[in-house]
Amino acid sequence: MFELWPGVTSKGVSTGRLIAIASLIAGEMTEIAPVVLGDRLVAPPTDGVSALRFSQESDLLLAASWDRTVRIYDASLNQARGVIEHRAPVLSVCLRDDISGFSGGLDGQVRR
Repeated sequence: MFELWPGVTSKGVSTGRLIAIASLIAGEMTEIAPVVLGDRLVAPPTDGVSALRFSQESDLLLAASWDRTVRIYDASLNQARGVIEHRAPVLSVCLRDDISGFSGGLDGQVRR
């Protein structure tokens, strides 16, 4: 949730659009660069994404999903590196380092 100004919030709006909305409401429309979404990842999850985590050490990306998987990507090369399966939707992921991470979901399991 983003706060436009004290007491007024907006949920699910990209930053570029948020600035445009706030400027328009304030009565001062300024020119804003378009929001660039970037490339789609190869082999994306087949259901909603519940969590994303980037490594602080590299371009490694973990994506937790309601399709019961954690997908590992090299984001800079747009390559899938692996899939970890759970028995239920995965709600959270974290990276300890580029070698190990953890995931947890509705199956009540934490996987490494």
